[in-house]
Amino acid sequence: MRKVILAILIALITGALIAPAGAAHKGLCKRAYSVRVAVVKKHGKRAPGRNICRYGVQSKFNKNWTKAPTSAQKAVYLRHLKDILHPPIYMGAVGAPANPPAGTLSPRGSLPYCTWGPESGGNYHGPNNPKSGASGKYQITPGTWAAYGGTKYAGQARDATPAQQDEIAAKIASQGGLSNWVNC
Repeated sequence: MRKVILAILIALITGALIAPAGAAHKGLCKRAYSVRVAVVKKHGKRAPGRNICRYGVQSKFNKNWTKAPTSAQKAVYLRHLKDILHPPIYMGAVGAPANPPAGTLSPRGSLPYCTWGPESGGNYHGPNNPKSGASGKYQITPGTWAAYGGTKYAGQARDATPAQQDEIAAKIASQGGLSNWVNC
């Protein structure tokens, strides 16, 4: 008799705990649906990706097999939809990172490390390369410096200000790509 009563109590307690979680699942899907509708309206049908509330979560081993998403997966799905609809604004630190990610321009306008690090180490006023005559932070040769308008600032890159060197290097990268630097 005690076992039966204990089993009934466990079933009642478990049922009480599961019922609100199920309601939370439905609430997350309702909220996700309304956000998804707004994302589709703003960005098109393919922008939000797979609707896991409706179609389930795909197995990473078999794309034809799906399972119901967990509450945590639904919460992440809702958060991603909200990020698509209203992207978070990155305020950033006080300054730009010391080494910006490869292939990107930092807020200061500097190019990736491979354009300046291996040759000059970041020294804007370093000596000329004796073989090519290249100088400055980005080791720009005199011919390239003149071709991209650097002579309006100075005769050689090393004699120009850091902002002027950054500007000419950005022009070189935007028109000719990072392949102008051997190390990129």
